[in-house]
Amino acid sequence: LEAAQAALSSCQASNVAAVVEVMDTAFNPKVILAADGTRANLVEFARRKAYTVIKTSMSSAEFGASVGPQPRGGPPINGDANLITFGGGLPIKVNDEIVAALSVSGPTGPAADETCAKAGLDKIRDRLK
Repeated sequence: LEAAQAALSSCQASNVAAVVEVMDTAFNPKVILAADGTRANLVEFARRKAYTVIKTSMSSAEFGASVGPQPRGGPPINGDANLITFGGGLPIKVNDEIVAALSVSGPTGPAADETCAKAGLDKIRDRLK
């Protein structure tokens, strides 16, 4: 919860209405926070970014780089319609083991999303050992 709140606060400090999700390794949403004025479709993007982290064991940006650009309306990546190539989803690791994913989706793009997600992880970094 603290990581999600810190990520959302980071986005809000830049006047960005974003959605933050924390998902466990069984693909269960543990926390979903949405800023006032957030577009409804951002909830789905946040979910898919977190899903991608758990499914691929890498950040959503790293996964996107590994598969390359995808055409709009193209077939599901690796046959999985939940995978997404946009940055903003990061793994939460304890002793190099992924225990959850934190993702951010906002209207200003994947780079800004990843910055907010990193702020969330920074908030709890000292407890991830």
